[in-house]
Amino acid sequence: MTTQSSPWLRRLTDARRERIVVAFPAAGAGAVMFRPWAQAIGAKAELGVVTPPGREHRIAEPPFWHVDPIADAVAAELLALDRRVTLFGHSAGALVALEVAGRMRDDRIDHVIVAASTPPDSPETNYALMNDAELIAALRAWDGTPSEVLDDPAMVELFLPGLRADLAVAHSCRTTRAHHLVLDIPITALVGSSDRFATPDQAAGWSRFTTAPFALVTVNGGHFFPVTSSSEVLAHVVATFAASEVAPGGRSRVANDPGPT
Repeated sequence: MTTQSSPWLRRLTDARRERIVVAFPAAGAGAVMFRPWAQAIGAKAELGVVTPPGREHRIAEPPFWHVDPIADAVAAELLALDRRVTLFGHSAGALVALEVAGRMRDDRIDHVIVAASTPPDSPETNYALMNDAELIAALRAWDGTPSEVLDDPAMVELFLPGLRADLAVAHSCRTTRAHHLVLDIPITALVGSSDRFATPDQAAGWSRFTTAPFALVTVNGGHFFPVTSSSEVLAHVVATFAASEVAPGGRSRVANDPGPT
């Protein structure tokens, strides 16, 4: 049974646990991606999925096109919880998770787990500027959207505007200021064994964004391995709980902050 206490954080488990795992979906995805996690993780932690305007139950709301209002709102939401937090971000969601962690600046966050993502200082195409045909081709290459959706013009017309906004949010995370965002919180980077969009060498760059321990772990699958290899990913998520009992996360900071860009 799903509980819902705010529009921003969609709860997928009932029990109030000492710890909460907060998931940030990939661009165009939503809480439905994480429903299979609820039963497996529910005995150890509460599970919530960040849901910005323009997705799922907020589909009628105009989406944001920049990370700032999203990260500000989610950080405020999490700071109001008397809970230890693990952040999990998939692809574009990993970039947003880092922004949220940077805003919290306290010891509530035990761990940040980034999956199938290159770090903010990696050069990347601004997919939000692609035309519809180019964006659909990119979606087919990422192999995370059912072909029946991409082959249906009505579904594409409904789906693409929200996806494009999510991609713009992700690109806004790749500013000069973000290059200097460094956490004193452990980061684990999960990378798919056959992911062509976030390779092990690229994902290793996440080590530049923490002064705490960093781990790089390869998981079977492509860019959407958090779905196709969910049990393996969950095992790594749960393993971070035990590690944080020994060495809880510290404070986040912005190193050599050059100011707004």
